[in-house]
Amino acid sequence: MAQQLYDFSKDIKYLPGESLALDGLGGAFFRIGDNAQALEYYLKRLNIEEKRDRPDNIAIIYMNVANVYNRNNEQEKASLYILKADSIINEHRYHDLKLYAYLNTGNILEKANKLSEALYYTINCYQLALAANDSLMIGSALNNLGNIYRKKLEYHTAIDYYFKSQPYINAANDNQTLSEGIIGLSKAYHEIGPADSALFFARLAYEISNKNSLLTNALNSSNLLSELFSDFKKYDSAFLYQATSTRLKDSIQGNEKIKLLESLSIQEQLREQRMAALKEKEKEENRQRLQLLSIGIFIPVFFLFSIFMSRRKIHKKVIEFLGILSLLLFFEYLTLVIHPFVAELTHHTPFWKY
Repeated sequence: MAQQLYDFSKDIKYLPGESLALDGLGGAFFRIGDNAQALEYYLKRLNIEEKRDRPDNIAIIYMNVANVYNRNNEQEKASLYILKADSIINEHRYHDLKLYAYLNTGNILEKANKLSEALYYTINCYQLALAANDSLMIGSALNNLGNIYRKKLEYHTAIDYYFKSQPYINAANDNQTLSEGIIGLSKAYHEIGPADSALFFARLAYEISNKNSLLTNALNSSNLLSELFSDFKKYDSAFLYQATSTRLKDSIQGNEKIKLLESLSIQEQLREQRMAALKEKEKEENRQRLQLLSIGIFIPVFFLFSIFMSRRKIHKKVIEFLGILSLLLFFEYLTLVIHPFVAELTHHTPFWKY
């Protein structure tokens, strides 16, 4: 549908439609996991919105581009684009964008290990989420604060934030964030003890991740369990989770291949769709050209017929009528031929067209 919208908008030179379609295409490929294709569509949309001079949409695109780079583990580029988005949002006071912008900015900066900046944005996100009474955002912000403080080696503070986040995340049924936070809890307890708590939360994270097919978090928690059981000198269990980790890696790689094939298949479908649309358009244009040619042949024939009739004994009024009709047909035909050029030149403005 997005591709059809793009083709139609491109045909009628409607930039807002092109932009909306490219956003849909970029989002679809981002969810499939094709980062390169998603980035291509987002950057095409950026070019359109720069022409339209729409800072609000430019800020959204910068956030999307930052998320693509972040998932591709290119944290420096992700940080660059998310800070560009933040700059535009602050300059134009787009309050409706601030909550998600702060969360994304804090998350990306945390992944880039820019912890002081990450802390600033995440605290701002938390305060806005509280004011908006947005449970999901409150839980996400608290969980991210746990991640930041754990990286700052302030483990007790990190643990406090992880626990505070859980009621909100459970209420939102966000198992991805929940399992991530529990992995963080296990890692924090692994550093400061007790070791039993680290083991308990690592097992819990694995159970939640495995149950909900969160393969990356299941992999992280199985690696952590293998390490913890090695510390306890329970080598059978350590080996078991190491084998689980290997299996999960294979599953993730298999999923990536499936996503790649799915992306290639969709791209081929889109190509075939565009080709079919172009053929249909060409067929319609040929049909219109044949009609214009037929009309173009008919008008001079009709005019010659009028001249021929004028030399016959026939009422003067009939001859005048035929002559006027020939002129009207000629000027209507002329209008029909030049209309596309006039419409494009005047940008479909009725005042200038008529």
